[in-house]
Amino acid sequence: TSQVAEQYLRQLLNDDVTRVDLTLITPIIDLQLPYGNVELKPRNMQVTQAMRQRVSVWIDIVVDGNFVRTVNVPFSVNAYRSVLSAKLDLAQGTIPPCESMQLLEVDVAGLGSAQTFTECSSIQGRLKRNLASGEPLLKAQLETPFAISQGDYVALQLVNGAIYLESHAIAMANGEVGQRINVKPSISAQSVRAVIVAPGIVKAIEGGN
Repeated sequence: TSQVAEQYLRQLLNDDVTRVDLTLITPIIDLQLPYGNVELKPRNMQVTQAMRQRVSVWIDIVVDGNFVRTVNVPFSVNAYRSVLSAKLDLAQGTIPPCESMQLLEVDVAGLGSAQTFTECSSIQGRLKRNLASGEPLLKAQLETPFAISQGDYVALQLVNGAIYLESHAIAMANGEVGQRINVKPSISAQSVRAVIVAPGIVKAIEGGN
Protein backbone atom coordinates (compact mmCIF):
# COMPACT_ATOMS: atom_id res chain seq x y z
CA THR A 1 0.00 0.00 0.00
CA SER A 2 2.76 2.43 0.95
CA GLN A 3 4.65 1.67 -2.28
CA VAL A 4 1.59 2.45 -4.39
CA ALA A 5 1.00 5.68 -2.47
CA GLU A 6 4.65 6.74 -2.79
CA GLN A 7 4.72 6.03 -6.52
CA TYR A 8 1.55 8.04 -7.07
CA LEU A 9 2.78 11.00 -5.01
CA ARG A 10 6.22 10.98 -6.66
CA GLN A 11 4.72 10.93 -10.17
CA LEU A 12 2.37 13.76 -9.25
CA LEU A 13 5.18 15.99 -7.99
CA ASN A 14 7.90 15.12 -10.49
CA ASP A 15 6.32 17.22 -13.25
CA ASP A 16 6.51 20.33 -11.06
CA VAL A 17 9.89 19.97 -9.34
CA THR A 18 13.38 18.66 -10.09
CA ARG A 19 13.84 16.39 -7.07
CA VAL A 20 11.51 14.75 -4.53
CA ASP A 21 12.33 13.10 -1.20
CA LEU A 22 9.48 11.21 0.50
CA THR A 23 9.53 9.71 3.99
CA LEU A 24 6.77 7.47 5.26
CA ILE A 25 5.63 8.90 8.59
CA THR A 26 3.60 5.97 9.93
CA PRO A 27 4.19 2.34 8.88
CA ILE A 28 1.13 0.66 7.40
CA ILE A 29 -0.12 -2.28 9.46
CA ASP A 30 -0.90 -5.61 7.80
CA LEU A 31 -4.44 -5.65 6.46
CA GLN A 32 -6.87 -8.53 6.65
CA LEU A 33 -8.62 -8.62 3.27
CA PRO A 34 -11.12 -10.99 1.63
CA TYR A 35 -9.68 -13.48 -0.83
CA GLY A 36 -9.78 -12.27 -4.42
CA ASN A 37 -8.26 -9.86 -6.94
CA VAL A 38 -6.97 -6.86 -4.97
CA GLU A 39 -6.71 -3.39 -6.54
CA LEU A 40 -5.11 -0.39 -4.84
CA LYS A 41 -6.49 2.89 -6.20
CA PRO A 42 -5.00 6.21 -5.06
CA ARG A 43 -7.56 8.98 -4.82
CA ASN A 44 -6.94 11.84 -7.20
CA MET A 45 -5.03 14.85 -5.85
CA GLN A 46 -4.01 18.18 -7.31
CA VAL A 47 -0.36 19.21 -7.33
CA THR A 48 -1.27 22.14 -5.06
CA GLN A 49 -2.65 19.65 -2.52
CA ALA A 50 0.50 17.54 -2.67
CA MET A 51 2.90 20.50 -2.36
CA ARG A 52 2.98 20.42 1.43
CA GLN A 53 5.54 19.38 4.04
CA ARG A 54 3.15 16.65 5.18
CA VAL A 55 0.78 14.95 2.77
CA SER A 56 -1.67 12.08 3.16
CA VAL A 57 -2.37 9.83 0.19
CA TRP A 58 -5.67 8.00 0.45
CA ILE A 59 -5.72 4.53 -1.08
CA ASP A 60 -9.02 2.82 -1.85
CA ILE A 61 -8.76 -0.98 -1.60
CA VAL A 62 -11.02 -2.88 -3.98
CA VAL A 63 -11.36 -6.70 -4.01
CA ASP A 64 -13.01 -8.32 -7.03
CA GLY A 65 -14.48 -4.97 -7.98
CA ASN A 66 -15.98 -4.34 -4.54
CA PHE A 67 -14.82 -1.49 -2.34
CA VAL A 68 -13.45 -2.80 0.97
CA ARG A 69 -11.80 0.09 2.81
CA THR A 70 -9.63 3.19 2.53
CA VAL A 71 -6.13 3.51 3.95
CA ASN A 72 -4.41 6.80 4.83
CA VAL A 73 -0.70 6.80 3.94
CA PRO A 74 1.07 9.90 5.39
CA PHE A 75 4.38 11.20 4.02
CA SER A 76 6.88 13.89 4.92
CA VAL A 77 7.67 15.72 1.68
CA ASN A 78 10.73 17.59 0.46
CA ALA A 79 10.32 18.86 -3.11
CA TYR A 80 13.11 20.87 -4.69
CA ARG A 81 13.06 23.39 -7.51
CA SER A 82 15.37 26.19 -8.66
CA VAL A 83 13.74 29.54 -7.88
CA LEU A 84 14.92 33.14 -7.79
CA SER A 85 16.32 34.00 -4.37
CA ALA A 86 18.07 37.02 -2.91
CA LYS A 87 21.87 37.19 -3.17
CA LEU A 88 21.93 39.72 -0.36
CA ASP A 89 19.54 41.39 2.08
CA LEU A 90 16.97 43.55 0.27
CA ALA A 91 14.98 46.26 2.02
CA GLN A 92 11.22 46.74 2.06
CA GLY A 93 10.08 48.99 -0.80
CA THR A 94 12.88 47.82 -3.10
CA ILE A 95 12.20 46.65 -6.64
CA PRO A 96 14.40 43.51 -6.64
CA PRO A 97 17.21 44.18 -9.18
CA CYS A 98 18.35 41.29 -11.38
CA GLU A 99 21.94 41.60 -10.19
CA SER A 100 20.75 40.97 -6.62
CA MET A 101 18.92 37.75 -7.49
CA GLN A 102 20.13 34.20 -8.16
CA LEU A 103 18.66 30.78 -8.92
CA LEU A 104 18.87 28.48 -5.90
CA GLU A 105 17.50 24.98 -5.40
CA VAL A 106 14.90 25.39 -2.66
CA ASP A 107 12.53 23.03 -0.86
CA VAL A 108 9.26 24.42 -2.21
CA ALA A 109 7.07 21.94 -0.30
CA GLY A 110 7.22 24.33 2.62
CA LEU A 111 5.97 27.14 0.39
CA GLY A 112 2.71 25.37 -0.42
CA SER A 113 0.93 26.92 -3.39
CA ALA A 114 2.89 30.20 -3.21
CA GLN A 115 4.03 31.39 -6.63
CA THR A 116 7.77 31.71 -7.17
CA PHE A 117 9.91 33.18 -9.96
CA THR A 118 12.47 31.64 -12.31
CA GLU A 119 13.13 34.66 -14.54
CA CYS A 120 14.04 38.14 -13.36
CA SER A 121 12.10 39.76 -16.22
CA SER A 122 8.82 38.50 -14.72
CA ILE A 123 9.32 40.35 -11.41
CA GLN A 124 6.99 43.33 -11.09
CA GLY A 125 6.47 45.29 -7.91
CA ARG A 126 8.18 46.40 -4.73
CA LEU A 127 8.91 44.28 -1.68
CA LYS A 128 6.25 44.43 1.03
CA ARG A 129 8.86 43.45 3.62
CA ASN A 130 12.60 42.88 3.93
CA LEU A 131 13.96 39.88 1.99
CA ALA A 132 16.90 38.09 3.62
CA SER A 133 19.90 36.77 1.71
CA GLY A 134 19.15 33.27 0.38
CA GLU A 135 15.39 33.66 0.84
CA PRO A 136 13.21 32.78 -2.19
CA LEU A 137 11.15 35.58 -3.72
CA LEU A 138 7.39 34.93 -3.72
CA LYS A 139 4.79 36.77 -5.76
CA ALA A 140 2.84 37.42 -2.55
CA GLN A 141 5.83 39.37 -1.21
CA LEU A 142 5.46 42.01 -3.92
CA GLU A 143 3.00 44.87 -4.09
CA THR A 144 1.81 46.22 -7.40
CA PRO A 145 4.03 49.13 -8.44
CA PHE A 146 2.48 52.58 -8.55
CA ALA A 147 2.25 54.41 -11.85
CA ILE A 148 4.42 57.00 -10.07
CA SER A 149 6.24 56.58 -6.78
CA GLN A 150 7.41 59.23 -4.36
CA GLY A 151 10.81 60.52 -5.42
CA ASP A 152 10.41 59.52 -9.08
CA TYR A 153 11.44 61.97 -11.78
CA VAL A 154 8.40 62.64 -13.96
CA ALA A 155 7.50 64.56 -17.09
CA LEU A 156 5.32 67.53 -16.12
CA GLN A 157 2.95 68.74 -18.84
CA LEU A 158 1.61 72.30 -18.75
CA VAL A 159 -1.20 73.09 -21.17
CA ASN A 160 -2.74 76.55 -21.58
CA GLY A 161 -4.92 76.78 -24.64
CA ALA A 162 -2.74 76.12 -27.66
CA ILE A 163 0.43 76.43 -25.61
CA TYR A 164 2.03 73.16 -24.55
CA LEU A 165 5.11 72.96 -22.35
CA GLU A 166 6.85 70.02 -20.75
CA SER A 167 9.43 70.05 -17.98
CA HIS A 168 10.85 67.72 -15.36
CA ALA A 169 9.62 67.38 -11.80
CA ILE A 170 9.94 65.17 -8.75
CA ALA A 171 6.90 63.30 -7.44
CA MET A 172 6.05 64.14 -3.83
CA ALA A 173 3.79 61.09 -3.32
CA ASN A 174 2.79 57.71 -4.74
CA GLY A 175 -0.13 57.54 -7.15
CA GLU A 176 -2.03 55.65 -9.82
CA VAL A 177 -3.27 56.89 -13.19
CA GLY A 178 -6.08 59.42 -12.61
CA GLN A 179 -4.99 60.35 -9.10
CA ARG A 180 -3.77 63.82 -8.12
CA ILE A 181 -0.44 64.36 -6.42
CA ASN A 182 1.95 67.19 -5.69
CA VAL A 183 5.10 67.43 -7.80
CA LYS A 184 8.06 69.76 -7.49
CA PRO A 185 9.23 71.23 -10.82
CA SER A 186 12.98 71.26 -11.33
CA ILE A 187 12.83 75.02 -12.12
CA SER A 188 10.77 75.97 -9.05
CA ALA A 189 11.02 75.74 -5.29
CA GLN A 190 7.23 75.44 -5.00
CA SER A 191 5.28 72.25 -5.59
CA VAL A 192 2.31 72.16 -7.96
CA ARG A 193 -0.78 69.98 -8.12
CA ALA A 194 -0.93 67.55 -11.03
CA VAL A 195 -2.95 64.58 -12.26
CA ILE A 196 -1.23 61.36 -13.30
CA VAL A 197 -2.03 60.69 -16.98
CA ALA A 198 0.37 57.77 -17.55
CA PRO A 199 3.28 56.05 -15.79
CA GLY A 200 5.95 58.73 -15.35
CA ILE A 201 3.78 61.53 -16.81
CA VAL A 202 1.69 64.13 -14.98
CA LYS A 203 -0.35 67.11 -16.14
CA ALA A 204 -0.47 70.32 -14.14
CA ILE A 205 -3.93 71.24 -12.84
CA GLU A 206 -5.16 74.76 -13.45
CA GLY A 207 -5.71 76.48 -10.13
CA GLY A 208 -3.72 73.77 -8.36
CA ASN A 209 -6.72 71.86 -6.89
